[in-house]
Amino acid sequence: MRQTFIIGIAGTVAIIMLFAGAVTGLKVWPSIMGEMWSPVIDEQITLAKESVNVIHMAEFQHVLLKTDYDMIIDVREAEEYAAGHIPGALHIPRGVLEFEIWQHIGYPERPDMTRKIYLYCQEGRRAVLCAKALQDMGFSNVTAVEMPLEQWTFAGGTTATLEGSVEFKSDPNDYNLDYGGTYYFESDPSDYNIDYGIV
Repeated sequence: MRQTFIIGIAGTVAIIMLFAGAVTGLKVWPSIMGEMWSPVIDEQITLAKESVNVIHMAEFQHVLLKTDYDMIIDVREAEEYAAGHIPGALHIPRGVLEFEIWQHIGYPERPDMTRKIYLYCQEGRRAVLCAKALQDMGFSNVTAVEMPLEQWTFAGGTTATLEGSVEFKSDPNDYNLDYGGTYYFESDPSDYNIDYGIV
């Protein structure tokens, strides 16, 4: 009887955790039970981050505002991209990046491997691995953006769907958030006070 009761409680907790994750968009289950992949993957990501350029949300917003880039690439899967992506981002899934990048840099006539490329995904792990792959192939100006995409939207950042609409979250004036840098939304969303001191 006691064993049945314990199993029932455990099942109820699991359902609540999964439901909370579905409602909030947060990864409740992995945060409690640990990530669903081998620690070897995290070791590879850590090693990759030592050799590639990595920025965070405040810096990336600054890049977008200044249009200081040649290409922004979303390396997530097709359904993730369709559900919402940063406006203007090119979609090349991680699994085919090494093959498809060439048609976007002028290959075979005049390939430009010095183009300023920013890669992002859902949180940053895939972007880091992709940046390392491109760098290993000779690309010299590649940056991985490490930021949870849900924080981007929560902080007032926009996402576009494949239908072309732009989804605005709550009023940007409601936010004074710090995700890797001081990041203020003022009356005009283009007015930012970005402090890189704690990035």
